[in-house]
Amino acid sequence: MSLFIFLTISTSFAKKKKAVEQTAEEPAAVEVDPTLDANVPSDGTSKKFAKKLLSTEFVNFDANITGLVWEHLTFSPDNTFTATASQYLMDESMSCVEKGSWTMDPASSSTVTNMTLNIESGDCPAADVPRKMRIQATINGTRIDAKYR
Repeated sequence: MSLFIFLTISTSFAKKKKAVEQTAEEPAAVEVDPTLDANVPSDGTSKKFAKKLLSTEFVNFDANITGLVWEHLTFSPDNTFTATASQYLMDESMSCVEKGSWTMDPASSSTVTNMTLNIESGDCPAADVPRKMRIQATINGTRIDAKYR
């Protein structure tokens, strides 16, 4: 009889311990919307565009200066951007960096909007700083196709 009581208590204790272990799992990670901190238009289409803009590292952006290519371009929720670039002069290439701020108009679709890029600092030899670019930006995967305004 005492063996029966011992087995009953042991079994119920083991079930409770297993239940506690199962509930002690970490909660699922919550995805944070990067547009919450960005100064972007509040409509849904613009938020979708901004989310793509802020979550993508863009490559090979034509900076509209002969020989200057922004090889990697990232946008931050504080409305700044950083571009690591290559300046091609004759038969040589020089690495450089440009940084600045960005704003966007209300997006016409989740992949198209007009933007202003204010280049505020940089060390690219043939690029004047400060300067401003006004573009119609189309997000195409990891590329931004730009029509200069």
